[in-house]
Amino acid sequence: MTNFFNFTKHTTYISLLIFTMFTLQLGAQNTVDKISTSAEKKSHKKQLKKELISAFPGSTITEDLASKMVYHYLLNNPSSDSLTNTPNNTLQKMITDVKQDSILVLGSPSGEKITEVKIKAAERRMAIPHPNGGDWKFYHCSSFHLRPAAGGVKLMEHEGLVNMVRVTLPKRKKDRHDISTPIGDVKWKDHLFFSNQQLRNYQFNLCFPNGPDNAGVSLYKHLPAFERVDLITPARYDLFRFAPVAIYMVYEKENDSKPIFYLMEGGNGLGFCEVLYVSPTMDPNKPILIDAGYRPTSFSNSWNSYVAKTEFVNDDPDSVSIKVYTRKEILKVPVASLGKDNGFHFQIKMKIAPASLKDVADVKHFIHPATQTIQAYHRIQTLKSVGVPTTENTKVEKKYTRLTKRLTRRASRGWPHKGLEKRLNKIKLEMSDVLHPKV
Repeated sequence: MTNFFNFTKHTTYISLLIFTMFTLQLGAQNTVDKISTSAEKKSHKKQLKKELISAFPGSTITEDLASKMVYHYLLNNPSSDSLTNTPNNTLQKMITDVKQDSILVLGSPSGEKITEVKIKAAERRMAIPHPNGGDWKFYHCSSFHLRPAAGGVKLMEHEGLVNMVRVTLPKRKKDRHDISTPIGDVKWKDHLFFSNQQLRNYQFNLCFPNGPDNAGVSLYKHLPAFERVDLITPARYDLFRFAPVAIYMVYEKENDSKPIFYLMEGGNGLGFCEVLYVSPTMDPNKPILIDAGYRPTSFSNSWNSYVAKTEFVNDDPDSVSIKVYTRKEILKVPVASLGKDNGFHFQIKMKIAPASLKDVADVKHFIHPATQTIQAYHRIQTLKSVGVPTTENTKVEKKYTRLTKRLTRRASRGWPHKGLEKRLNKIKLEMSDVLHPKV
């Protein structure tokens, strides 16, 4: 009988222990990984879409694509947990939602594991041939961002890496086509022009080049004669593209090894291209001085001025420097000193280095653009949380930017645009205080 009671007591204890452990586990699961309702998930997607468009103004993205971006981020980034302990509640909720849905539908995303699927994808990427039968040229673009005057916040710095590929554009507009590369597709619709013919016809308008020694004077009434244009750009992969900048190099003759001028194409974290900046010369001592013409992030303003220069080594870009001034900041600096002073509030330094196929496309080194966009968006949200001020163009300023871009498109296609010019001049008068602030 004693043995019976001891056995009963022992089994009861084990049962209580198991029940307690199960209850604690269930309670922890309910508090940490509470499954969102359909309505909550829809709300989270909507909020992420809103925040992405706010972070990268002028862009568009669907709610489903925003959700897929988070999935690809989790699938390809081994340090995804580093973003969960942040002030970014929307991203935390989306990571939880996507992980829960993925386990049920797609399989748990794990950036740490090199799976057979990832290996096969890398093999397919690396087997893509060059359209001309030659070797691909790739580049690592390492960027360093410096904010010495971030709204009273202490000096802030961060670094980023973008992989780029080099392609040659077709001569005629009708021959433009997407180009598949080992880091993704270079799509002609992702760029403001994609042929020699289109560049010859391009009307720069607001974004015509002004050298520091010729402020306010367009140096090119017509572009020099040329026969070849090479484009160095990030590519689009799995529907996503992270493209803050692309570089065009223009050659007088087809087989020349040194460009005669270059252009920079300003874009953003969602892959949209916005504005072209053309160099007045290849001389790095004469950088581009120009209005931004768009807002790359929610901290920027269309009326900021850029002093930008790209330095080349032989046939390759080597470094890019962009100093950003507000209208008031740039008016305080003598024209001859621009770019050599410390009156700017933000600076981007880029180091561009040639890279091998393995460096950019194999399973261990490939960088998915969704990873870069999520990290940039997260960084923007973090900067907001520590007090870096955001900006917003007024309705008149937005209209001015839209009209300028529309005028550029119509004029470049040879379409009538006199009416747009009149409307633009009228808006300039309304914006005189913005365009010509008192220092």
